[in-house]
Amino acid sequence: MTGHSRADQLDVLGLFHYAFAAMWVAVLLLPLRNLWVLKQGVAAFPDGELLPESALRNTVIVTIVFSLLVLVFAGLLVAAGASMRSRDRYGFCKTVAYVECLAFPLGTILGVITLVALNDATVRGQFFPQSNAEGKQ
Repeated sequence: MTGHSRADQLDVLGLFHYAFAAMWVAVLLLPLRNLWVLKQGVAAFPDGELLPESALRNTVIVTIVFSLLVLVFAGLLVAAGASMRSRDRYGFCKTVAYVECLAFPLGTILGVITLVALNDATVRGQFFPQSNAEGKQ
C-alpha cells in the first residue's frame, strides 16, 4: 500500500471512530430510558412500594456511573478520531485503540484495524514528520 492510501485509511478510520462514538452515545439512551420507565412505574403505585428504596437508589447510582463511563469512552473515541485525521498525538491514538479492543466485537475489530494502520512505518512518519526528515539526512 502506498503512503497516500494509508493517509486515506487514517481519515476513514477517524470517521469510523466518530461513528463508533455515536453508537455508544445511542447505547447510553437505553439505561436513561429504563430510569424513566422505573420512575413512571413508581409514580403509578404511590401507596404500595414497588421496589425497596435501596434498590431504587442503587439502580440510579449504577445508571449514573455507567452513563459517565460511556460518555468518557465516547469522548476518547471522538478525540482519537480527530487526532488521527489531523495526524496528531500518536501515542494517544494507539492507547485508545488498545482500550477500544475491550469493546467486543465492533470495538475489537476497529481497534485491531487501527493498531495495524498505526504501526505502519509510513503512517508513523505522518505523525512525526520532523523526525522522519531528520532520519533522511
